[in-house]
Amino acid sequence: MPKRPRADSESGESGHGSGAESAVAPWSNSQPQKKGGYSKAESERVVAAFHECVARHQTTREEIFNEDARSKDNKARGIWKEMAGLFPERAVRSLYQHVTRCEEKAMGFQKGGWEEEELRQLQTLHDRMGPKWVAISKELRRSSTDCRVKYHSVFSKKVVARAPPAKSKKGKAKIPA
Repeated sequence: MPKRPRADSESGESGHGSGAESAVAPWSNSQPQKKGGYSKAESERVVAAFHECVARHQTTREEIFNEDARSKDNKARGIWKEMAGLFPERAVRSLYQHVTRCEEKAMGFQKGGWEEEELRQLQTLHDRMGPKWVAISKELRRSSTDCRVKYHSVFSKKVVARAPPAKSKKGKAKIPA
């Protein structure tokens, strides 16, 4: 069983807390974390455990990766908590991202360069749906992260207008140093 986080008064640290337990971030756990890529064997174990959890929770992978998966009442929360318990050496976020990549690959999502037609479709879908990246990703057969990043890198660049040079008291423009 993981150790509970120590309150400021227990650890001897001076903090702003009132001695209450500090909260652990929802995407982390207090165990030492294994970093780096997943070996093929580890990846297979993680994906197999994910499928077993999905079956045990009587849901589908589509429900897990749905936009509403962040809600408190969703079954996805229970699955990711269970996955964290099965693989305590990995951060929950790492498990989520790895399984997401593996499942998207299994569902035939594509990677790599974007065609002009895909970019037009991305902009059209965003104009129609807003930033509903999971729904957009299903239409484009690309990951929601790829869609979001590509949209922001291509379409969301804000053009910063340069301010005209400030004028001196004599009415001439100052040349910035």
